[in-house]
This record gives sequence, C-alpha cells and structure tokens, in this order.
Amino acid sequence: MKRKGLNIIFRILLMLTFIAGMIYLISFVSLANAPAVMTSDEFLSACRRWTYIFILYLFMTTASAVLSFIVMLGSKRLSGIVRTLVILFAAAANFLSIRYIFVFRSYEDAVEAAKAVDSLVDTGTVFIIMSFVGTMLLFFLVITSVYDLVVTQRRDEVTEALEAKAKQ
Repeated sequence: MKRKGLNIIFRILLMLTFIAGMIYLISFVSLANAPAVMTSDEFLSACRRWTYIFILYLFMTTASAVLSFIVMLGSKRLSGIVRTLVILFAAAANFLSIRYIFVFRSYEDAVEAAKAVDSLVDTGTVFIIMSFVGTMLLFFLVITSVYDLVVTQRRDEVTEALEAKAKQ
C-alpha cells in the first residue's frame, strides 16, 4: 500500500514536471521573439523570469528522477529502468545547459541580453536542444503515467469488488 502511494505521488510529480517543461519551452520561444515587441526593461524581466522557470523545471526533473529510481527499485521491470533513464536524460540535459541558461541573468542591458540570446544559438544550441528534447520525451512518460494510474485504479476496484463478493 505504501509503494502504491509513492507511485501515485511520482506519477503526479512527473505530470507536473512535464507541464513545467512545456512552460519552460514555450517561454523560450516567446523570449526569442520578445526583443522586437518589448521594452528593454520588460525583456530583461522576461529573461530573468525564464531562468526561474528553468530552475523550477530543473528541480522537478531531479525530484522525478529520484522518485522514479525509488519506484523502480520496488518493481524492477524493464519499463521502470527505461523510464528512469529517460528522466535522467532530461535532468542531465538540464544540468548541462545550466551555464547557458544563466547567461540571461547576467545582463543589465537589453541590447546585450538580446545579443546573448542570438549567440546562444551558436554556442549552447546542443545543450539547450537536449534540454528541450528531454521535455518532449517526458510527454511519452506522462501518457504511460496516466495509463498506469487508470489501470491501477481499475485493478483496485476489481480487487475490492472481488473481496466484497467473497465475503458474501
């Protein structure tokens, strides 16, 4: 019963991690188009806000990886190993891109920050794209998490019905 509760917590955290990752990705796309439509102060503020979203996503992927590993130890199925490896990839990609992400925090001038966004395409593209790929891979894990939660709930209902029938 305890393991089932941990599995549910893990699955919900994984779904929230994916949502945070999508917000991170969408915010980056918005940020890339922002210099043309924002004032310099708004752009700098958007850059800093994006780094906060990234930090939240980084912590959530790390927590998801740890919980996945704990849940995997209880089941020891191949799917748990693959799931944990995918989440570890997403977390590792985030850690590798962290120095490029924090470029956005170091500017006080919007023009310099906009240049940094452009140069990021040249220097940190691989790491940022790996981070985005990790986010996209989490989508498949969210689908399997929803399936797992539904099947677990159904299994519990069937078990409960069978036990009630046996008591009669």
